Amino acid sequence: MSGRKRLAAAGRRALRKAARGHLLARVHNSPGTKYCSYMIEGYVVGLSHEWVLLNKVNGDTMRANGYSAARVKDVQMASLLRDRQDDFVGRALALRGIQAVPQPDILLCDLPSLLSSTTAHSPLVTIHVKKNLLDTGGCFIGRVDQIKKKRLVLREMDGTARWSRTRRLKLKSITHIEFGGGYEEALWQVFEQDRQTTQNHDGHP
Repeated sequence: MSGRKRLAAAGRRALRKAARGHLLARVHNSPGTKYCSYMIEGYVVGLSHEWVLLNKVNGDTMRANGYSAARVKDVQMASLLRDRQDDFVGRALALRGIQAVPQPDILLCDLPSLLSSTTAHSPLVTIHVKKNLLDTGGCFIGRVDQIKKKRLVLREMDGTARWSRTRRLKLKSITHIEFGGGYEEALWQVFEQDRQTTQNHDGHP
């Protein structure tokens, strides 16, 4: 077994241990050598053969910040932060009383189930797709309108909380999904305020 495969196998064992106790972990993922890798830090609150769900933490604010679901096959390395001597994040979160908040209604058995249950939980989701090393894109925020056999239809929202376009994404290109974070919630709050203002204006000329 190569060093890369040994690290991945050890990472999956760490994920299983973290999922049993909802422990804090640092997970490094890569869809392949041609694509950008990424890291997620958070409490492991769900795990299946295909997907791992983390209650993300923000290392700058030392607060929980929504959820991220990542493909298990992309996990290259994972470690439990409590096993590290430099576990400042874990100690700081404990002192602040921050604990994992599981989401048992999020289905991790396959991607369509994950998307459907995530959409039912949160009005906006962030979809990440495979991103080449030279790309600057790869992340889309919006509401899942339709899930087909090989694609999903996403009603995309821009940075001003306005619907911008309809985007069709291949399911096999999706690497991870985020929801319930501060940015998604803030976008939706501004959108709802603008919608209510428009309704009040139309009703009272």
